[in-house]
Amino acid sequence: MEPDDDDIERTVVTDLEDVHSTLEEILDTLRSSGTTRSGDSLSGWITTFFLVIVFVSAWDWIWDSKIRYGVQYGTSRDNVLVEKRPQNCDLFFAPIGKKGCSYKKNVTVTKRATDAKTGRRTISHDGGKTWDWDDNDTDPQGVSVYVDWNKVEE
Repeated sequence: MEPDDDDIERTVVTDLEDVHSTLEEILDTLRSSGTTRSGDSLSGWITTFFLVIVFVSAWDWIWDSKIRYGVQYGTSRDNVLVEKRPQNCDLFFAPIGKKGCSYKKNVTVTKRATDAKTGRRTISHDGGKTWDWDDNDTDPQGVSVYVDWNKVEE
């Protein structure tokens, strides 16, 4: 026996009422859990804040990396030593707040070579501006970079 038009209409209406009832339950659940448009906006701001903090922290790491100094001074990463930057003056280091100090970066570029005329070892601690004899130096020729940090009281 095939259903008549009245049976089909009742089934469609019942199904639509079930869908409406389910949607009402979902909306009530969302309202009771506190998830609203303003909540979504707040979580978006919090997420953005933490992403900015991570980016700023990563920027220091990228900017003061062995790769950067190797490229800048034309040497390999193996010839670059970057001391870990102390964090005890940072704003977010415990206790949180201004500490009255900061750290200044000190970059020392040392160049080593052999004098073509005499065969003696030479060394420069100012990036090649001035050269001194260094017959006792056994390090390989080329450029080495050393980065350390000096505490500055404010």
